[in-house]
Amino acid sequence: CATGEWSNELSAKTYSDFVAATGSLNTEIIEAGMKQREVMEAEDRYENGTTEPVLEERVLGVSVKIKVVNEDKKPVPGVKVTLYSTPREATTNQDGIALFEGVEPGEHRAVIAFNGQTGEQKISVPENGGVDEIDFTIQIRETSPFSNPWVIGVTAILSIALIAAIVIILRRRTSAS
Repeated sequence: CATGEWSNELSAKTYSDFVAATGSLNTEIIEAGMKQREVMEAEDRYENGTTEPVLEERVLGVSVKIKVVNEDKKPVPGVKVTLYSTPREATTNQDGIALFEGVEPGEHRAVIAFNGQTGEQKISVPENGGVDEIDFTIQIRETSPFSNPWVIGVTAILSIALIAAIVIILRRRTSAS
């Protein structure tokens, strides 16, 4: 709405809808945001004897908050979330939130495990030191392995083979009698 300073870059990449036969979760980042780091002024310190106050930044690293929601956008507690490049693991609380403190800038991979299925999302923590907290809301959809095209194909081939074997067995029995 108005001219101001440039905001920090925030990016996320979703993976394709291909579902492995092992039962992968479909995941999608539906919301992302960031909070700027607050700059604190020192009360009694002055730079080089002048009356200019020294500005101190709180350097605690970046907090990454991942909220996991279901298809109805309701929080999902008890989901295991692992954040990679340096592996860190957390379980979502009653509000569906897993919190990671002191996350370094760069590309990361969030792996979400729930009900024996896993899914993942790429997230990016900006290089700029002005970000204090990044929030991601990731929606999960459990998938049936039977919706996978490979599983459908193999099931169809095995069904046809079974029907053919039954027909052959019945023909042999009727021709033998």
